[in-house]
Amino acid sequence: MFTDRLQHAKGLLMQRMVAVVTRQDPDGYHPQPSSSPRT
Repeated sequence: MFTDRLQHAKGLLMQRMVAVVTRQDPDGYHPQPSSSPRT
């Protein structure tokens, strides 16, 4: 169970990293950095 939660956390982290790199928010809930406003 712990490993499942760990994998899930890693998945979310990867999504966040990808979102930052691609300047997107697939989940539509984590805010964008003020340096790159979303148009």
